[in-house]
Amino acid sequence: MDTFTANLEALKRLLPREHLSLLERSGSVPVELQEGAIPTLLLAGRVVHSSRAPEKEAARLFEHRPELRHAQVVVFLGFGLGYHLEAFLEKNHYGEAWVLEPAPEVLLHAARVRSLTRILSSDRVKILLPSPDVPHRLYHDLLGKGSEKIFFHSLPAYAHAFPDEAARLASLVNRIRETRRINRFTIERFGRRWIRNLLVNLPWLLYGRGIELLQNELPYPTLLLAAGPTLDQIGSLLPELARRCIVVTTDTAFGWAVAHGVEPDFVVIVDPQYWNIRHLDHMDRGTSLFIMDPAVYPSLIRRHASRSLFTASPSPLAAYLSRWIPFRARLGAGGSVSTTAWDFCRYIGSNRIFCAGLDLAFPGGRTYYRGSLYERLRHSTSWRLNQPIQEETLGLWEARADIVKTEGASPLITNARMKLYASWFSLHLPESTVKSARITGPGLPIDGMEQFPPEDILGLPPVREQVDARIREVLSVDLPPHTPDTKTGEMACAIYDHLLEGLSDLDFLLEQGLKTLDTWDGTPQHAQEIFSSLEGVDGRIYTHPLRDLVGFLLQDIVDRLSDEPALEHVLGNSRIIYQKIREGVVLHRTEIERAREMAKKL
Repeated sequence: MDTFTANLEALKRLLPREHLSLLERSGSVPVELQEGAIPTLLLAGRVVHSSRAPEKEAARLFEHRPELRHAQVVVFLGFGLGYHLEAFLEKNHYGEAWVLEPAPEVLLHAARVRSLTRILSSDRVKILLPSPDVPHRLYHDLLGKGSEKIFFHSLPAYAHAFPDEAARLASLVNRIRETRRINRFTIERFGRRWIRNLLVNLPWLLYGRGIELLQNELPYPTLLLAAGPTLDQIGSLLPELARRCIVVTTDTAFGWAVAHGVEPDFVVIVDPQYWNIRHLDHMDRGTSLFIMDPAVYPSLIRRHASRSLFTASPSPLAAYLSRWIPFRARLGAGGSVSTTAWDFCRYIGSNRIFCAGLDLAFPGGRTYYRGSLYERLRHSTSWRLNQPIQEETLGLWEARADIVKTEGASPLITNARMKLYASWFSLHLPESTVKSARITGPGLPIDGMEQFPPEDILGLPPVREQVDARIREVLSVDLPPHTPDTKTGEMACAIYDHLLEGLSDLDFLLEQGLKTLDTWDGTPQHAQEIFSSLEGVDGRIYTHPLRDLVGFLLQDIVDRLSDEPALEHVLGNSRIIYQKIREGVVLHRTEIERAREMAKKL
């Protein structure tokens, strides 16, 4: 089999069948191959690789950018003739190369003049061709890698020929890294609280109802209220808007809606903290239904179990408990309750979503609507040397604040976190069949979300009676009791015992691994014996059903391990991993035993 045929067969195995036809199409950028002793590829008239020493040029890339040597993923714009990818496989011993080739015919040119076996046979190389779903796929797949060691590199000729694509990919990778960074800090801050709440809530979750009851059941316009400063713009219109729309609020905006005379139909709650449920004070006698993450603060569920509908949680503990918990539907989680609330509006079948207070910025230097819990707490805790304006300023400028210019409006203050939320909306709006619009502003621009005058909603026909009747009809079946009974408590205790048994088994494996590491005498020969002994332990840990559960709080551990190849560093990395997983075992065991004692009292 000649080189071209072998390369082509490898490409057919690597690429989806529907993409193979793209290889023979000429794109908008001219591609020219100059064959010779050293083949040269021209892209829009520019040389893609050195025409004299392409291998040395590719190796120098990893000298200039040493972070690529230890990256978990490098997203490359451009396959070219593959020299830089061969250098990647040589210099980086464990990472993956994700290659987006915007001119697919380049792959055929490369296949004709070079053997690509090393690249195309590697399970560490993934090739992507132009497709509308590429940004979405990259975002979700790379975010799931659980690491901040994700980088972008474009060959210079590709950056010149495809500047928009290069900018989009660079922005996407930066967004993924920033999301991972924020997720890591969030887990460090709230991870233990999530675990504690979920375990304590288990008896209520066992007989709870999920949002599946509402899927595509409410094909009406929906008014989504977030807690931004511009929410105050529609206060006088709210009662009339509520007659024409389903009303969905975030937990932070619930008090504002009630203060303006409207009891929301649904309140979306995802934050696990105690202070977050204080947004829902004085609403025990209301009619709102609560769309809850299973890990919300326990007292909220205890007070409102019969008015609660649960989503599935993405946490490993919730995923493991899903074999007993009866609900499965999961909503989008872009880091903000407003992203989950928007996805809930889409889930229930809304035919239009009108967003108010979704500012993702600080218009007028304000952080929330007037009279919010945040504002009241700020005033109640102030004193002479700690004035509210100081807290306001800190709130404005934390999380890498930035000034954004918007068309027809004054510059807005926003920050990195708000930009991530906007990016999440921009990524998901195109895949939605329901149109979304803002009715208050100004706010951080969101691609795909238009501005709509709130007064125009008043021209829509009233639907309040139909909405109320439909919600009553959907939720009239299988009403849960206000509190779990003894049988439910016993079932929860059985699940806790099952978890404790699995944790004991995992702890035994970790102890074996640590004792084996303690025997190392410092010689390479003994290190090889230790590695052989640990293979069996590692295999059992890797396949243990509770592995992901206890590793939830340790997602950043890979980024903190040593990259040095010396034996003491390799063995040290194993010790760190075992110790950190063991810390997770101890944490979960402590929280399970605590929750078990509470369940026994039911």
